[in-house]
Amino acid sequence: MLMLYQGIFDTFARGSDLPIHGSYRGLQMAMQHFAQQHQEYDYFWHWEIDIRYTGHYYNLFSQIDSWTKKQPRKGLWERSGRFYIPSVHGSWEDFKQMVRVQTEMGTKSPEDIWSGIPGAKKMPATPKGEKPIWGPERPLDLTDWFEVENDPVPINTYEKDKYQWGVGEDADLITFNPLFDPESTSWLLAEDYTGYNITGGAIPRRAAIVTSSRMSKRLLNTMHRETAFKKHHAFSEMWAPTAALHHGYKAVYVPHPMYVDREWPTAYLSGVMNAGRNGATGGSKNSVFGEKEHNLLGMTWYYNAGFAPNLWRRWLGLKVNNEGGEEFETVVDEGRDGKGVNGMRGGEGRMCLPPMLIHPVKDVELPVEGSTVEKEEIPESDPNA
Repeated sequence: MLMLYQGIFDTFARGSDLPIHGSYRGLQMAMQHFAQQHQEYDYFWHWEIDIRYTGHYYNLFSQIDSWTKKQPRKGLWERSGRFYIPSVHGSWEDFKQMVRVQTEMGTKSPEDIWSGIPGAKKMPATPKGEKPIWGPERPLDLTDWFEVENDPVPINTYEKDKYQWGVGEDADLITFNPLFDPESTSWLLAEDYTGYNITGGAIPRRAAIVTSSRMSKRLLNTMHRETAFKKHHAFSEMWAPTAALHHGYKAVYVPHPMYVDREWPTAYLSGVMNAGRNGATGGSKNSVFGEKEHNLLGMTWYYNAGFAPNLWRRWLGLKVNNEGGEEFETVVDEGRDGKGVNGMRGGEGRMCLPPMLIHPVKDVELPVEGSTVEKEEIPESDPNA
C-alpha cells in the first residue's frame, strides 16, 4: 500500500508501530486497490472472517439490499446515527418522525448534570436543534474539495421533499453499526484523519465501528482518487463513511437484531446506546463509542463483544464457563430451580437460535472423537529381497 499511495502525512495516531499504510489504520486501501483492478463489479462486500451468522446468508444479503434501496434520503444520516429499539421507539415510521423532531428541535443534553434537580441555581441548557444533512457535507476549506462536479444533489429542498429522494436508489455504503459523529466523543481514533486543512476547524466526518460493510464502485473510486491525488485518508472505520458524507453518497446503517447477555430495561438500554447529541449515538462525550463502550461487551455484535463467542460456542453444543455441553443437552438437572439462564435444568436438546449476526468469533476448537479401530500394522518389504 505504501508503493500505491505515497506522500500521505502520517499522524501516527496509535504510535509508530501502527502506520497509516498498515492493515489496522489503512485497511480500506486494499479495498480501493481491489476495486480499481475489478471495475466489472458494481458493489464490494468487505466481510471480516470472524463473523458468524445463524441464518442463511443469501436471505440476509438480499433483504439488506432490498431494505436499504427503499430508504429515502431525508433524515437518513440522522436515522443511521441511532440504534433502533422497537419496544422503545415503536414502528419504523414512529422512529423516523422521532428522529426528525430530535434533530430539528434538539433534546435535553445528558451532559447537563443540573437537569431535573429541584432548586438548582444553574439553569439547564436550552435544547438546541441542528441542521439535518441534505446533500454533500463538504470540508470547510475549498481546497479540500475534490472532483465534486458529479456528486448527487437533492431533487428538492429539505422542507419540500416528501421522503421521495433516494427511494429506489442503491446504497453506496451499508454498515452494521450506527454511522456516528466522532466529534466531541471519547473514541480513541476520532482525530485519526490526515491530508485536510484544519486551521478553520475539524472536517465533518462519520464512522461505523466494525469495518464489515458494502461499498459501491463509485464510493471506492472516490476514496482511491482522494487518497492518491489529495492524500486524504482516515482510520479504517471512518474513511468510507466520511468520503460518503463529503460527496453526498447514500449511506445506510442496517438495524439488524442484536441480543444482550442480561435483562436490561429497554428504555434504559436506549438511553445508554443513544446518549449522544440530540438522541444520536455520537457528537458528545457521553457517546457509547469511546469510554462507555463496555456497555457493548455483552452484545452479540461489536469488535470485542464477549457475549458473541460464548453464544456461538453454546450454539455448537460446547461447554462455556462450566455451562452447557453434551450432558446439559441430554440430562435434566433437578437440583436447579429453572429460573434464569444459570438456573436452567437442561435436558431439552441443542440450543435453537433465530437468525443473527455474531461477532467476533475466534479459535473455536471442536472436540473430535478418536477412532476406536486399531490400526493394522503392515510389514515393510525388504528392498534387498
